[in-house]
Amino acid sequence: MGLSPIHVIDFEGNLQYGIVEFGAATLKDNKIQGVTGALCRPIENSARVQWHSRFPDNENEASFHTYLPLFVARRKNGYFAAHHTVTEDRLLRHYQPFPGIQSGNTPLTWGPWIDTLKLYKSYIRGLSSYKVGDLIRYFQLQPELDTYVQVTSCATDQFHRAVYDAIATAVLLKHFIALFRVTDDIFLLKA
Repeated sequence: MGLSPIHVIDFEGNLQYGIVEFGAATLKDNKIQGVTGALCRPIENSARVQWHSRFPDNENEASFHTYLPLFVARRKNGYFAAHHTVTEDRLLRHYQPFPGIQSGNTPLTWGPWIDTLKLYKSYIRGLSSYKVGDLIRYFQLQPELDTYVQVTSCATDQFHRAVYDAIATAVLLKHFIALFRVTDDIFLLKA
C-alpha cells in the first residue's frame, strides 16, 4: 500500500492567545522533504506581553489565519502528525473547525492524526520520559536532527521553538518507521 505524505506540525501558543509560531516538516518516502514555519501575531494584545520575551519580533507578523490554506492543502494530500496531537488538533480547530475538504461525499476533519508520543509509548515501553528531546537523546538521533536543522537553515536549535520541534518530531517518526519497518498508514494511525 505504501505510506502517504505525513506533515509533522508543531505550534507554540494556546487557545487564549492563538498560535504565535508554527513549524511543519513533510515526510515522504521516509525522508524529510520540506520544512516551513513562521511567527504569527497573537490574537490578543495582552499576549504580546507574555510572548514578547520568546518571540520579540512577531508583533508585526501575519495572523495564523493567513497560513490556514497551507494546512488545508497539506491535509488534502496526506496526514498530520505531532508529538501529543491533542494540542495541535485543538489549536487548528480553534481557527477552523474543519479543513473544508471532502473525500467523495464525506467532509474530512483535521485527523486522523499520527501521534509520535502514543507510538513510542505503545511500542517502546519502560522509558523514564517520552519528551521529544529525551527520545532524541535516548535513540542518539541528535546528529541526524542537527543535519536536518543545518540543511533547512532552521533559525534556531532549541526545543520549544516550532520549526525545531517539527523537525525533531519528524526525525522521531522517521526513526520509528525504519525501526518497525512500517509500510502502510494503518499501522501509524491505530496507535
